[in-house]
Amino acid sequence: MLTITVVYFFSDTLFKAGYFKQITNTKLESNEIIRGIYGPEDMEWDNENNVIYVSSSDRRSTYKGIWKSSDGVYQLNPLSGEFHKMHTNWDKEFHPHGISYFQESGQKYLYTVNHFKTENSIELFCIRADSLIHIKSYAHALLHSPNDVVGVGVDQFYATNDHGNTSRLGVQVENYLRMPYSYLVYYDGTKYIKALEGLVYANGVQISNDDSSLFVSHTIGREIIVLDRNRITGELFEVERINMLAGVDNINVDHENNLWVAAHPQLLKFSSHANDSSNHSPSQVYKLTPSQNGYQVKKTFESDGALISGSSVALFAQGKLYIGGVFDDKIVSFTP
Repeated sequence: MLTITVVYFFSDTLFKAGYFKQITNTKLESNEIIRGIYGPEDMEWDNENNVIYVSSSDRRSTYKGIWKSSDGVYQLNPLSGEFHKMHTNWDKEFHPHGISYFQESGQKYLYTVNHFKTENSIELFCIRADSLIHIKSYAHALLHSPNDVVGVGVDQFYATNDHGNTSRLGVQVENYLRMPYSYLVYYDGTKYIKALEGLVYANGVQISNDDSSLFVSHTIGREIIVLDRNRITGELFEVERINMLAGVDNINVDHENNLWVAAHPQLLKFSSHANDSSNHSPSQVYKLTPSQNGYQVKKTFESDGALISGSSVALFAQGKLYIGGVFDDKIVSFTP
């Protein structure tokens, strides 16, 4: 009986990791490749200034203990393809992961997940032209492994904590045994609470245009969790779980309230890609369109990893789709 259970669990793990999944490259009439931004893991759109904010970190170097000064937040002009690193008055190490752009009282802000050599934090900046003015740092025991963040106000945010374990071995065991120790954190300006628990690798988090709904990507659970949000208390109420059949990553919402979700269809290949750039990891992008019967899911892009590996973010702006990855030094764009 034990043998049968072990075989079943192993086979089920391979299946849910996409080991047997067939990948078909999407035929594109044309595409553009913007090179030079390493590890463009997350992107946010500033419609007023027609600029994309890009989170950048050369993660393979950090794995080797080398922390690059090129890491930071970049501004990308989607029309010209030109980009530059944003200046900041913050003099501490800055290696951003998930980011969140929002406006309040006419002022623009950016939250960033930041990974130091020895600790992790969330940083809040005020955006002034091409500069980031540091406002506040957030660190807490519940944020020992933050992945993504979404701001709902100055000094208020939700953040995913992608693992419950802190050791490298513990993280690996948690991943492969699919232990539900991951969670979503809410900071209301005074205290941190677990707003959603029992997840297996909580990843991207995003808010609707009217601030009434929250979306969480449940990577190993292969689903997008849709939650109603009390705007006063921040309390969340689960509405539905959308089965995605892939390891979903970051989420973006366009001006028509469609969700754009980047995904890893073969998670084991993504692990191999993390260790060696020559090992391609397939990429997918899904468009989720709201309807009276929930969200309609459509796959809009798929690659075996040759065009772009390990897709982590998809952003739709000015009629084009921009795709970034966890490790690649490029952003791919095309008209979907």
